[in-house]
Amino acid sequence: MKRLTLLLAAIALFGAADTSFAGDGDPPPSFKDKQGICILNPLAAPHLMPGTKEWNFRTRISEGTAGVCANFDGAFTVVTWGCGTECQDGAMVDRTDGKIYWLPDLASYGYEYHAESSLLIVNPFSKADFSDGQVPDYLWREFYEFSHSKWVLLYHDKGYTTTTE
Repeated sequence: MKRLTLLLAAIALFGAADTSFAGDGDPPPSFKDKQGICILNPLAAPHLMPGTKEWNFRTRISEGTAGVCANFDGAFTVVTWGCGTECQDGAMVDRTDGKIYWLPDLASYGYEYHAESSLLIVNPFSKADFSDGQVPDYLWREFYEFSHSKWVLLYHDKGYTTTTE
């Protein structure tokens, strides 16, 4: 009953998920725009079942959630790890029931997320991060919101590049 009340409150507060996204001159979303809900329940352990993709990463997921409070959207713990040169991957554990969700995309420049927000940025860079102010052609940014148990792409950009083809 408590979970249903919380879900109904979240739907009333945030409305239905919007699958449209911008990128043609509109500013990207900010963490302040995507405020999350804080749930203060006992933390559930991740559900790791043999034979699943999650099982292949059980050590990273288990160690990444052990003794860690929710660090995303009030009820989730994001865990990331390297997957090669300029490659990061990760998963997110719902700390209310232990369900595991994969992050929406691999990253080359990491992830940014906040405990009090439902916004996840893949490759959170700015021009100032590069000595010449030019973002490499292979790099992009994506802004996602986690809504109704799935990732919704809100914004995608190629990262301020001015390449000609």
